[in-house]
Amino acid sequence: MILLCLLVIPVQQAFAQEAGNQDTDVVKLEEVVVVGSRVPTRSAHDSPVPVDVIEGTSMRNYGVRDMNSLLRATVPSYNVNQQPIGDAATLVRPANLRGLPPDSTLIMVNGKRRHRGSVLTFLGGGISDGAHATDLASFPAIALKRVEILRDGAAAQYGSDAVAGVMNFELKDAPDSGTVEARWGKYYAGDGDSSSIAANLGVPLALPFIQSGFANFSFEYGARDWTDRSIQRDDAQGLIDAGNSHVVNSRFTRSPNVMVWGAPEVQYDYKLFGNFGAKLNSKTELYGWANYAQRKIEGGFYYRNPNTRNGVFNGGEVDGQETVKVADLDPNREHAESMDCPVVPANAGADYANDIANLPSNCFMFNEKFPGGFTPFFGGTVRDWSTAVGIRGDISDWHYDLSAVLGQHSTAFFMRNTINPQLARMRTNIPTEYRPGTYTETDYVINLDLSRVLQTAMLPSPLNVGLGLEYRVEQFAVTAGGENAWFVDRSPGGLEEQGFGVGSNGFVGFDPSIAGTNNRGSYAAYVDLETNLTKDLLVGVAGRYEDFETFGDTLNGKFNTRWQATSMMALRGSVSTGFRAPTVGQANITNITTAFVDGKLSNVLTLPVDDPLAIRRGAQPLKPEKSFNLSAGTVVDVGKLSVTLDYYRVAVRDRITRSAQLALTEADKQFARTLGRVDVPPRMAYFANGFDTATNGVDIVATYPMRFAGGNTLWTFTGNYNRTEVTDINNPEAIDAKRITQLEKTLPLFRMTLTGDHRQGPWRFLGRVYMYDGFTEFTTDGGDDTRVDAGPQWLVDFETSYTMKTGLTVSVGAQNLFDSYPDRSNPGVSGTKYPEYSPYGFNGGYYYLRALYAF
Repeated sequence: MILLCLLVIPVQQAFAQEAGNQDTDVVKLEEVVVVGSRVPTRSAHDSPVPVDVIEGTSMRNYGVRDMNSLLRATVPSYNVNQQPIGDAATLVRPANLRGLPPDSTLIMVNGKRRHRGSVLTFLGGGISDGAHATDLASFPAIALKRVEILRDGAAAQYGSDAVAGVMNFELKDAPDSGTVEARWGKYYAGDGDSSSIAANLGVPLALPFIQSGFANFSFEYGARDWTDRSIQRDDAQGLIDAGNSHVVNSRFTRSPNVMVWGAPEVQYDYKLFGNFGAKLNSKTELYGWANYAQRKIEGGFYYRNPNTRNGVFNGGEVDGQETVKVADLDPNREHAESMDCPVVPANAGADYANDIANLPSNCFMFNEKFPGGFTPFFGGTVRDWSTAVGIRGDISDWHYDLSAVLGQHSTAFFMRNTINPQLARMRTNIPTEYRPGTYTETDYVINLDLSRVLQTAMLPSPLNVGLGLEYRVEQFAVTAGGENAWFVDRSPGGLEEQGFGVGSNGFVGFDPSIAGTNNRGSYAAYVDLETNLTKDLLVGVAGRYEDFETFGDTLNGKFNTRWQATSMMALRGSVSTGFRAPTVGQANITNITTAFVDGKLSNVLTLPVDDPLAIRRGAQPLKPEKSFNLSAGTVVDVGKLSVTLDYYRVAVRDRITRSAQLALTEADKQFARTLGRVDVPPRMAYFANGFDTATNGVDIVATYPMRFAGGNTLWTFTGNYNRTEVTDINNPEAIDAKRITQLEKTLPLFRMTLTGDHRQGPWRFLGRVYMYDGFTEFTTDGGDDTRVDAGPQWLVDFETSYTMKTGLTVSVGAQNLFDSYPDRSNPGVSGTKYPEYSPYGFNGGYYYLRALYAF
């Protein structure tokens, strides 16, 4: 089934130490896991599917609370970057497991499928382009008992999305304990202040109709300030040098530069989780959980140059001279004083004060409102909630588990410091704040699991049997934005005909024609069998049939085995087929994104595959991805030393992606106008089964506990080698040479981590050394002139803690202790100092304080 290399054994698992007694022997604890096997007593160590187990107590020992950053610190093949300017990806950061897109990893809570997020990644650096994944930032770390990570295709067990693996978040279920925690941190550069407070409380349930029960509640609140790692753009500096004193960033006044490249501002972020269980009798248990999370995030966008931004300022060439756009607000001459608007030549400093003063009364230039250009700021309010209820127990020899889960994720977007040029009639009173609209994803799942141990004369050991049925509905809805965000002046000779841009500039509002709701249902049946053919040889098979309303059915299978060759060594391996269905959002979304194309800002229109313009440019109905997973590895235990080494190969056919940014011909634009589409951008894209890939990798982990300096130390080494190759191109419109380079080289080929965790009495010292191999990116998704081939980098984290007799623990630490940065990018066009997709970020060193009280 799932072959996983990195069996992370945290200190809390590796050591059992009595308080105040440093001579207690070091012992290893076996952790029973939920994922990878339906045998209820299977541990991570003896499972045929290697599983990472990261205890919630280990997560407390890292200085950040964001779940993506926590996982990146502990799981070597888990990559997530900062997304400083990435449209909606700034709000819900995409992450990659084993070099595959974010939506190739299935997310579960307490063993049940989690709903996906509402955000699709339009600017994902190649690998994540078009991904539609679950939002991990909605999880408060303090609510987690542990996280289990499977590293192999598991679609034959759990269904769509489990191509790279499965991540299962187990919630705390203690009935009689609590924790309160406060954190504060800041970057060495003096920005990015962050603070949070979190609490967890477990209480017993005492009700007349139950034997016993628990309720476990968690809460977290946090906020974070901006970071800025930009330099001035060449064009902005040129305006300043020519005497333009209005070139400023009006929103982020602490930066002298027109653009902000860094972590976005998190104005607030609160998360609540509740986990519940009630034992009705010796054979029946009720359970459930619920969560609500909300955060408001604002990030920077691209600067709009007062000479060159199309649709706002740039008027094109007239008689070989670049001009600035002038709006005629009375094109039909309804007022006697109206006159023809003049042609205004562009000048280096964008100084048009005299031209504006001499304009006829019916004429208007946006340079009057923004004489130095403007930088939009883009953000959103993200809401996430879910509720689950289930009953499980035993009937005769069968164990049953019947559950229903309902979840929703929504993102309500907003824009500041921008305009809709179609509102030019309001002149300098034109609104600068907009509500473009909302994306909402709503999923519900009904699931029945059955399992039993079957004794049969045909097999030397009992056969563990698992069966199940599942019904799932996915819904993606687009809610229209405020009218100002999508208004179009369609009057004869009006602003649309004059070539002014449509919609809130930077992120066009959703008009009623694209608003609506799309649904898809699916049915599944699955079987999972596992037994020991001999005392040392375990084998398992699994199969799953799934039928989708929109594109038919699929059948997938898996075989795995584990052989305990000697007392010190075991061999394991698996082979499986899998699939990933296109999401409802990917199949139906319409969006206009701002991106750099050929060194200039351009709007890019993304259309659903059934749109006539998309069909004209090669779009075809989406079909599921097909995957083939192969893995083989070994587990070696020599005394206290434990080593795992695993090879994996994941071949994916018909990968679903957002296509390349296709240039529209004049014939294409005219065709779009006949369909009633206004303001046709120069570029377009659509979702496609664009290409095939093969990913080969090796994972290694070694753990060694030891006595040192009168205390206990655990050494952990983890490493990952991962290479992806594009093996076939199915749709030449969907991929180009740059995209191939992004897919194959954006993530480092090799990454490793060495962790030393030492405990001595009330003191604890934690050190981590990271090594990242080099990577390649095209900054702002631009051309060859934006390519960065960054070299390898080493980083160090350090933390020390002291626990008082009262139970209060105080910690101080630093991430990226020596303030390391990636190699610099080519900043001229975009103003970014460092590669935006750096796998270890680009904000530099960060120090923090933490206080924790457990009771």
